[in-house]
Amino acid sequence: MNKKLLIITGLVVFLTVISGQSTVSLSNDKVAVVVDRATGQFTIGRVEGVPLALVEGYPSEPRHTYFCIKVGVEYYCNISIPGTMPMRLADSANVYSNTISLRWFAGTGIIWEKFYLLNEIDSLRGFVYIEYMYYNDQDDSAYVGIFSYNDVRVGPRDNPLIEIPGDTFTTEREYTGTDVPAYFTLFRNYGDYICDVAQGVPIGRDMLYADMIVFTDTAYAKDSIWSVTTSGRPINDLAVVIRWDQTAIGGYEAYLTGFYYGVGYPTAEVEENKLLPTRLVVGNPYPNPTNGAVNLGIRVIDHPQDVIIRVHDLSGNLVKTIFNGRLTPGRHNFTWDLADQFGKPVSSGIYLLDIVSGLTKASRRIAVVR
Repeated sequence: MNKKLLIITGLVVFLTVISGQSTVSLSNDKVAVVVDRATGQFTIGRVEGVPLALVEGYPSEPRHTYFCIKVGVEYYCNISIPGTMPMRLADSANVYSNTISLRWFAGTGIIWEKFYLLNEIDSLRGFVYIEYMYYNDQDDSAYVGIFSYNDVRVGPRDNPLIEIPGDTFTTEREYTGTDVPAYFTLFRNYGDYICDVAQGVPIGRDMLYADMIVFTDTAYAKDSIWSVTTSGRPINDLAVVIRWDQTAIGGYEAYLTGFYYGVGYPTAEVEENKLLPTRLVVGNPYPNPTNGAVNLGIRVIDHPQDVIIRVHDLSGNLVKTIFNGRLTPGRHNFTWDLADQFGKPVSSGIYLLDIVSGLTKASRRIAVVR
């Protein structure tokens, strides 16, 4: 890590600490998620009665999770692990309605880490959806995959029993390909009486399901980058690893996946396109700086959305409305001819291209050079 990046990272941590809010959280009547604003590490636990930690340290120490992204041959991680490149924090964790969102730079690409409460379906109220979305901010295609590490704990026990439909075990196990389980359950106690459970549902998006899930001891999984091997050793401190192998995505396209984790049993069919709020991916305007027209690409994900695109000067004055209407899912391109709303060419300077859709707000700077 170079000196400049160390200074930036230290400044982010320092500003987070002095702000008095190093974590943010969301909760409903069944589950809570706490996220470290500067690292993206998280904990999830039940809220009624005595807290049941699904990740060690709940509710105040979200430091036993991490994720890595593989782009081509490079590995990026949101914590320091030998052999990986550091992610650079673009936007620290903040709460937006039922969502906690962070944004990172991984090389030239951008990755969002998001946490959703699933309040609309009753049996999913005890779950949090953890999502990773990588945006390829280049013309060329990219090969992208995700690796998620979770040091889980159920109640006071480090080594809960694990049940997968048709199988119960306490030793290390790896599932790959078509054998990846649809869900797993962790029991604090196991027998002929009611017990506390935690449950993970490794379901992806856009048919991008997990390619590997590993149940192993933390001693053999912690600080792993991409591969974890098992040999049937007893689990003394359980870690669950979920990996999505690399997939090709085109230029200015998004890679989107994630998994559900929480407490209880989901009795409803998981229809992801109905569970998550709509959103869009905003590209960078080009060419920039410019002395002619400037172009902007937007990708709408999931559902049609009402979108407003406006240009403002640095004083906040409206220069021109580029678009105000409804966009269907897919990619859309817009052009600003560097004229104001009366058709008069604007002067040299910095302008803000503001994009608003529901809870999604984005701003891009444009340098006009005459």
